[in-house]
Amino acid sequence: MHFQLGAFDMLSNSFCLPCNANKESNYRCIECSEKVKFCKGEINKPYFSHYPKSKCTYYEHPSESDIHKNAKYLLANLLESGIEIYFHRTPNCGFGKHEYKLINNIKYGKYDEVKIEYKNDNYIADVALLNGSKIKYIFEIFVTHKTEKERPEPWYEIDGKKLIDYCNNNVSPLRIECIRTNITKLCYGPFCLEEECINKIPIYKTNDKCLICEKLIIKSIKIKDKERKICFNCYEKDIKYKKIRNFIYAIPNKVKIICFKCKEEGHILPKCPYTPKFSANEINYEDYNIY
Repeated sequence: MHFQLGAFDMLSNSFCLPCNANKESNYRCIECSEKVKFCKGEINKPYFSHYPKSKCTYYEHPSESDIHKNAKYLLANLLESGIEIYFHRTPNCGFGKHEYKLINNIKYGKYDEVKIEYKNDNYIADVALLNGSKIKYIFEIFVTHKTEKERPEPWYEIDGKKLIDYCNNNVSPLRIECIRTNITKLCYGPFCLEEECINKIPIYKTNDKCLICEKLIIKSIKIKDKERKICFNCYEKDIKYKKIRNFIYAIPNKVKIICFKCKEEGHILPKCPYTPKFSANEINYEDYNIY
């Protein structure tokens, strides 16, 4: 039994999966650095194997640690290749998994750098994508034990075995599942802050009243780097009552649509008596002015 683990190309020193290898090139083992042979037939899937006299069992009987190491090099190679990788995840904020999936498109950019076993004062990340000194993304590989400590957002945890199998099957476009279920830093109450519906929460303006309690906002809350028309107290309490989520989905039915022609008169559609006289492009839709 041979596993489809990757090896290093002896000329370029780059990581290569069996599905991308060829018999003209030479390869070496990731663990022992011995030259390995590339095997490919008409029936069996391609794989790397040690020569008979080798004592290394990296490809024939890989340990969990061996698979973990191979998955790290594989992911680093995928990131450095510059191809677009889509990471999808199903958040669970303590209220059960959401029905939608968050999909993040990650691509290697200018001045980016991939580090394996990236060391920080508080943790060691399996793989990190950096731009200068800035951490763009952190990736942890799961084989036996999931990551116990939180990492700086955004970070992803990936099943190493599934990643290797998935990539050996040459699936395109490349969509990798994040197996994290404790996504809390990007989430609030029963919804995730990456949901598109969050964009419907009106932007806070001076002297605005809170959408929930209708009191003058003393301290607003920031969602997606923008001050929103919700007071801090309502935001804090809403984890239990979920009023904000219900309010967001009700917004399309509560928006004032004011006739552009007679805006000063304050006519609200569809009650405006002049509505039939104007086409749609003459109507000004005020952003989320709630009744």
